[in-house]
Amino acid sequence: MPLSDKQKKFIKDDLADYELRQLLGSAEIVKLFDKKDMGNLCSLMRDSIYLHARNLYNFFHGIARNDASVYEFTNHVFNVSLYIKWKTPLHNHVLHIKDSRVNPNNVIDGIHINAVALDFASDIEKLWRNWIEITTDGELKKLLEDGLEKAKTDVDKDFENSAPRITEKQK
Repeated sequence: MPLSDKQKKFIKDDLADYELRQLLGSAEIVKLFDKKDMGNLCSLMRDSIYLHARNLYNFFHGIARNDASVYEFTNHVFNVSLYIKWKTPLHNHVLHIKDSRVNPNNVIDGIHINAVALDFASDIEKLWRNWIEITTDGELKKLLEDGLEKAKTDVDKDFENSAPRITEKQK
């Protein structure tokens, strides 16, 4: 079944140009900020990773009642085991402002959620690449490939332009 214009726009604008780009960009900034020991600025970027990873995990998991689903495009069941493991802390950390958020259980198997923030970004990219691999529709495959390539290229450009200014301000 051919993709509708609405589906094409959703993949390009919402999934790739926004969610994926923001996730991958935030991950690159966290890598830089971790090296520079930039404290709360790193936490701000981790929050961005949590938000966009959660949105994309909901999409790839396909069971969130209020979110779009990959199952609009494929019947393939994606391996979202990292998300399932961290779903509760990720969900509570990102979405809820209540007493339990101040003291959430963000540790699983002795590992704090902050230690796996970059893993979320890598895992989402792996899920995206898996979607490309299993897609047989040429138009959809090209849209997904172009979306990933553009997101990564845009992140590289953003990072190249911003990193020198960020490190300059620290001096």
